[in-house]
Amino acid sequence: MHQGEYQQTAGFAESYSATIGSLKELDLTDISTPLAEVRQYLLAKENSMFDAHPQLFENVVASVFSGLGWNARVTAYSGDDGIDIVLDGPDDKTIGVQVKRYRRERRIEAEQIRSFAGALLLNGHTKGVFVATSPFRKGAQNTARKYADFGYPIELIDAEKLLDALGIAQISSSKIGKKQIASYFLRTGVHVGTGLHREFSPGEDIRLRSVILQTFARGDFIEEED
Repeated sequence: MHQGEYQQTAGFAESYSATIGSLKELDLTDISTPLAEVRQYLLAKENSMFDAHPQLFENVVASVFSGLGWNARVTAYSGDDGIDIVLDGPDDKTIGVQVKRYRRERRIEAEQIRSFAGALLLNGHTKGVFVATSPFRKGAQNTARKYADFGYPIELIDAEKLLDALGIAQISSSKIGKKQIASYFLRTGVHVGTGLHREFSPGEDIRLRSVILQTFARGDFIEEED
């Protein structure tokens, strides 16, 4: 962000600049695709998670838990008794994780939570985490709360929460230093708009400021192939 970059706007306007890159397309139906690449790809193209192979998606979820400090073990893809990932906790207690890679339009029902709770009990897990790419219906949320009241907590993680956790895991495992991060911000970019000048507030994310006078479409930055 550059305040007073242009003489005619000095003192009352600020301009916004950015850089843009092109990602290669990953085949998310190929379970041999390197997880590191898949994780970065999912953060950059969130909707691509709906096209990922279920087994590959389970591996990604397990890697997210590992990145957050858990010892995560992926169970056999078939015959897993409803538990896709096992997290080892303190005092030899384990947490069972079920992963559902559904289309966005599909909702998780209460019956699926009840079935998951049964799988947790049969496998001796003390807690459960249900990870899904689709939203949870109110009935599913209420059912999870009831099991928590009975001392059998089940945490529900939808696509948004999963991406947040993935972002945190990526930062935790990143080897990029402060100097490298600063260099990205200081690179010459492309002017993407101008907005009214406003003093910077401590802790403010300037990326959330609206651009009101100028915008560009994807084609303005990337030369499309015919």
